[in-house]
Amino acid sequence: HRDLHSFPTRRSSDLVTVQPMPEDGYIKTAALDGVAAKGATIDLTRGVRSAALTISLGRGAGRLSGTVRDDSGEPVDNGLALVMLAGADSADPEIAIVKQDGKYSFEGLRPGNYRISALDLVTYSGMPESEVAKQVTAGGEAVEIAEGGRVGKDLKLVIREAGDAKQ
Repeated sequence: HRDLHSFPTRRSSDLVTVQPMPEDGYIKTAALDGVAAKGATIDLTRGVRSAALTISLGRGAGRLSGTVRDDSGEPVDNGLALVMLAGADSADPEIAIVKQDGKYSFEGLRPGNYRISALDLVTYSGMPESEVAKQVTAGGEAVEIAEGGRVGKDLKLVIREAGDAKQ
């Protein structure tokens, strides 16, 4: 099966972080040389001139958690599942590994609209990362995170059908 680290994640080289981040804090806006970032990702492909970075923080980050369930409604407990959360303003989805009791969670979420899917790693192995991210963005369940929102959402595990493969 596929290594968890081969799924799309944010690259630390272009992701803005603030340390220490206040509890329930999130990056509200970020701009490099006056150019607004998409989410918390700064585009460095055109080089950096003066490197004037402006960051605005919010104190009402959202949280999202729940249980991933199989077809029979039981919590997934095989340790081979992950949850991908894709925001409209993020280039790469966030990933949470599903724990042995089927639980997952995300903290520090910017308020906004997201798509979320729970994926079976065995059946998605070998699929290009960009294609997995596209499927989550297009076919995941919609969820809205309000300022300071605490959302509980159980998910059904998505198992990729053999006919879904585009080799």
